[in-house]
Amino acid sequence: MDLVESKAPTREQIDRLQAEVAKRPQANVETEHYFHAGMYCRKVTRKAGVLVVGKVHKQDHFFMCAKGEIAAWSEKGMVKLTAGDILLSKPGTKRVTLALTDAIGITFHRTNETDLDKLEAELVEHDETALYDSDNKVKFDVPAFRKLTAQVIAGEKIGFWSDWTPEQQQLYTENKWEEFSRSRGYSDEEIAQYANWRDMIWEAKQKNVDPYHFIRDLTVPAALKNIALDTKGEIMKSSHAPFEPRGETL
Repeated sequence: MDLVESKAPTREQIDRLQAEVAKRPQANVETEHYFHAGMYCRKVTRKAGVLVVGKVHKQDHFFMCAKGEIAAWSEKGMVKLTAGDILLSKPGTKRVTLALTDAIGITFHRTNETDLDKLEAELVEHDETALYDSDNKVKFDVPAFRKLTAQVIAGEKIGFWSDWTPEQQQLYTENKWEEFSRSRGYSDEEIAQYANWRDMIWEAKQKNVDPYHFIRDLTVPAALKNIALDTKGEIMKSSHAPFEPRGETL
């Protein structure tokens, strides 16, 4: 497996590539499915030049180049795989592969499910490619949403229910999130950022867009960090958030 010096594509670039590829004639690839003892193996045979934009997987799994040569890109960079090379794919990874020669790619998953439709729902995230409407106008501003998400995560103040004062607990219970945020030391700018982020989530859902699909690589590490800091098991009590837009209710 060769690491290739190249600039890693952003998630937004991968999503835009997928949207463009979806408009073009689709290649016919031979797909075989194997099941055994809580394992699922998916074998895809592709001709040289075939580009595949994969879906976001929910679980750890292996990707193996079983034949030929495959270039694989993700948000982490690019590698060139030859027969026998194996990649570990982490949850939240969205990968682009290009068959440099006639090639075979195989993925290995842990599951007891054998129904392919149910398997799809269990292993991969809902795939949202409709970022642009019929007039090619932006339907959902993914780069802006990701930037805002990163700002909200970076500005988060660690603390759970028992770390708050009784007054803060009361404000939180009454869903007075602006007053609660100020009492916790958040600035007006940070409160505005959160309000805009919350509104973008609501607006996306009104357009049948799953906004979380585009930020799982940002939110999953942040959630795991908070879980590790939650020594009293209070995260479920301390982490719900108001997602209705300002001045309206869902």
